[in-house]
Amino acid sequence: IPTIIATNSSNVYYLIFGSFPNMHDAREALKKAKADDFKKSDILVKNNKFRIYLYKYSSLKEALFAKQQLPYAYREAWILKD
Repeated sequence: IPTIIATNSSNVYYLIFGSFPNMHDAREALKKAKADDFKKSDILVKNNKFRIYLYKYSSLKEALFAKQQLPYAYREAWILKD
């Protein structure tokens, strides 16, 4: 009998640039990201934190590659798996 390993195929990898204690601060940071041409950036609300993501990806490899391509001003970005 073959062993079936259940994998969660709905993994999403967010390229995060900033975590904020409130929605107001997150919206201000989002405006800056959008102005810097991150058109798909948005706010991710989880565990009472308001995080700005620049993009979201379906694989870690894509997210890591994208992180390497970021402009210098965004070098502090990190990857969050959801």
